[in-house]
Amino acid sequence: MTKTFFLGCSTGVFEAPSGVLSPLSLLVCSLLLFSSCSVPRAGSPPEPQEHHPPGQTALLRERAKTYQEILEERHLSPEGLLVYRRIRPITEQGPWPDLASLPPGSYGNLADGCVWTSCYLASQSFRYATTGSDAALLQVKITLSALQMLTDITGKPGLYGRSFDRGRAEASYEAEHHEWRQGAGRFSAYRYRGDVSKDQIAGLIFGLIVTFELVPDQDVRNSCRLQLLSLADHILDNDLNIVDIDGEPTRFGDLQGTIFGVPLGVNALIALSTLKGAFRATGLPRFEDAYLDLVHQGYIDFSYWAKFELFGKTNHNNDVMGLLSTYSLLSLEEDPVIREGLISSIKRTFRYVGKEKNSLYNGVYCSQVEVDPILLLDAIESLVQFPDDKVAEPLDLRERDELGRSFWHNRKGVPRAAHAIPMKLRVMTSFNWKTCPYALVRGAAADDEVVFSGCDYLLAYWLLRYHRLLPEPESDPERMKAPEKSGE
Repeated sequence: MTKTFFLGCSTGVFEAPSGVLSPLSLLVCSLLLFSSCSVPRAGSPPEPQEHHPPGQTALLRERAKTYQEILEERHLSPEGLLVYRRIRPITEQGPWPDLASLPPGSYGNLADGCVWTSCYLASQSFRYATTGSDAALLQVKITLSALQMLTDITGKPGLYGRSFDRGRAEASYEAEHHEWRQGAGRFSAYRYRGDVSKDQIAGLIFGLIVTFELVPDQDVRNSCRLQLLSLADHILDNDLNIVDIDGEPTRFGDLQGTIFGVPLGVNALIALSTLKGAFRATGLPRFEDAYLDLVHQGYIDFSYWAKFELFGKTNHNNDVMGLLSTYSLLSLEEDPVIREGLISSIKRTFRYVGKEKNSLYNGVYCSQVEVDPILLLDAIESLVQFPDDKVAEPLDLRERDELGRSFWHNRKGVPRAAHAIPMKLRVMTSFNWKTCPYALVRGAAADDEVVFSGCDYLLAYWLLRYHRLLPEPESDPERMKAPEKSGE
C-alpha cells in the first residue's frame, strides 16, 4: 500500500510505502521540494542558440579523433587503466613521457580510476556500436581488462579498488591517503587504492551494462557478465553495502535507499541498476527477485529524490551517479509502471540540471526520455566550445559582469554565476560534466602542469552519435557497418 504526500509545492508529490516516512523524512522532503521552487536570479537567462555554423559536425568528429589520440598516447596505462590526470613540473617541456617508460609509482594518487576508466569503456562501446571500428573494439578489450584487474588485485570477489599503480613499496603520494595496499596474488608487484565508494560503482555498472548490450564479442560479454555477477553478489551478501578487505564497510559504500526514513535517491538508483544489470547479464533469478524486492520496498519512489539542492548547495557528483544509473535502468527496463517512476525521477532532476548545458546529461535525457530541442542544442553547443586539450588553469570570472551573480554560493563557499558558465570559459577538471557549472573561482597558480584526459568529451560525443542525436559526419574514416546488437 502506498501513501501520496502533497508537500505544498507545485514541483511534485512523493509516493512511498505506508510507514516509510518518519516526521524527520517529511521535513527533509519538504525542504527538497522548497528548494526546487524557482528562486529569482540576477539578469536574464541566455537565449538558446538556434543555428550552428557550417562544418560543426566535422569539427566535433575531428575533436573526438584528437582526444582519442591524446588519451591513448598520454593517459592509458599499459594495463588499460585510465590515468586521467597527469602532473609534472611546469619547467619541463616537450612531449609527455609514455607511462610504460616511467618508474613504479608514476600513475599517481588517483581516487577515481574505476569510475573514469568505466566511463571511457562506455565511450568506446558506443564508438564501436556506431562505427564497427576494430580500433574501438581493441580499446574496449584493453579497458575491460583493467577493470577486471581492479577487482582481482584486491583478492576479494566483487570488491574493486579505486585505482592501482606499479610498485612493491609505498609511493610518496600515499601519505595523502592511507588506503593504499599491496596487490594480492599475481598482482603482488602492484599497489592499489582501496576504500572504494558508490560513485566508482555507479560508473562501473554503467560501463559494464553499456558494453554488455552493445558489443557482441563473446569474450567481452563474458567478462562483463562475470564482473556484474561478482559485484551484485558482493552487494547482496553485505546488505547493500560495499565491504572492504578488512571486513568493514567502506566510507561511502552504503547503498541503502533510506536513512532514518529519509529517501536517498542516488543510492536507490545505484542499487537497482546493479541488480538489473546482473540479472540482464546472467539471467539468474536471485538477481531479479532482489531487484523486484527493492521495487516493492519503494526504491523507485525513492529515486524521485535523487537530486538535492538547497540555497545553491548541491553535490554535482551525485548528479553523475544518478544519471548514469538512470540511463542503465531505462535502457533495460520494460515494465511501464517502473519506467514511469524512473522517468518522473529524471524529469525532477532536470528541473535543476537542465539549465547547465551539460552534454552528457542532456544526451541521457534525450536518448532515454524524449528529444528536447533546447537540451540538444545546449549539448551540441558545449561540445563545440570544448577546448582541444584539457590543461588545468586557475579560474577567476568574478569581474565578468555578463555572467551575473547568484545570491548563493556553492557548497564549497565559492561564488556562483547567475547562469551556467559557457564551456569555453570553464576550468578543466578530471570530468567536466560533474564540475559545478556556476563556479566563478577555482584553483590557483601552481608550480606543476596538470593535464586531464578527454574521457568526458568522448563519452558525451559517442553517446550522442550512437543515439543519432548528432548528425553523421559526411565522411568518417572509422565508419563501417555497425555490429548487430546482441539479442541475448
